[in-house]
Amino acid sequence: MKAKPTRASILLEPLMPVVRPAVFEGPKIVIEKRYIGNELKDAVLLDSIASMANRMEEALHAQRDRLGFNDIAVDFGNGERYSQWRLPHRVYDAAVRDSMHNGKFFFETDLGKQLARGEPQSLFQWAPNVLLFGGWNSHAQSGIGARFAARVERAVVAEVVGLDPKTASRPGSRRDPLGVPGDAALPEGMRERAEQIGKESKKLSDLGYGNIPPTLQELDVSISEARLHFLVTPLPWIQRRLPQEAQEVLLLLALLGLTLLVGDGYLHLRSGTTFRVKGPVRLEVPGEEGMELPEPDQLVSRMGEALGKLPEGWRWKGEELVLEPSPALRELVEGQEELRREARRGRGGKA
Repeated sequence: MKAKPTRASILLEPLMPVVRPAVFEGPKIVIEKRYIGNELKDAVLLDSIASMANRMEEALHAQRDRLGFNDIAVDFGNGERYSQWRLPHRVYDAAVRDSMHNGKFFFETDLGKQLARGEPQSLFQWAPNVLLFGGWNSHAQSGIGARFAARVERAVVAEVVGLDPKTASRPGSRRDPLGVPGDAALPEGMRERAEQIGKESKKLSDLGYGNIPPTLQELDVSISEARLHFLVTPLPWIQRRLPQEAQEVLLLLALLGLTLLVGDGYLHLRSGTTFRVKGPVRLEVPGEEGMELPEPDQLVSRMGEALGKLPEGWRWKGEELVLEPSPALRELVEGQEELRREARRGRGGKA
């Protein structure tokens, strides 16, 4: 199977008459003009490219034992282990940069330097999510310099938009049957309780007590329908000269990410925003007849066949490389709770 640009436009039916779109700082929602086919229509952004990437990444990482890909994780030794699949900047995250392996900062090790430069074989083996969803070694650390720092463009692009949006008001209110006055200052016992649960509180409403008068914000929308637009292109992999079998594995992995989100016939984005997938999901491939999105078992089986054709040095082995946070990183993370407590005391949280 030769990897080719593959896309899908998936029609979605909202289960509720009003849905909650992505909300950005302000708060505000994004309503703009979009071409749907050849028609220019009003559209609202329901889920962004970055958010959809995170959803697929999380779904794929949950299948790691089944798929057998390698992983790199930072272990703080207290039950908290952070896979690079779940870190904001993936393998180029600051938490990886400031962690160590065998007494060296990770990006000063042989493997770390290979990943820092974006070498295709190392990325495929240890960070295939970067080859799917992109990554940028923006810190250019370990002496490799900015000229050699990896900047990997995303091969998978997906987003969800709603059509013909009409803004709707999002109400908010709360009636407290206990009759506790929310605007009253915290009594001494409640100040201590606020510290125990880590709340920055000055009055009882900060702890969830008291009535909240009804409020309205235009942050919801009513839409005629929604569409999930999906594209995976092998062009970034071709430019990096990945073997054909590796490109096939990545394509199948991308399709599996999509299947895990919509394969049961529904797409859930957030509270109050769930969609039913209308009709079978069909994939469009240039020069080929369209086909239905394969089932997860089919994709996993084909992935295993493609992996088996790769040279030994490219194959996944289910290994996990565990990094140890540097003393400075450990101190930073472990000290945050005390810093927050001190900040609350400084703001008058406790006399």
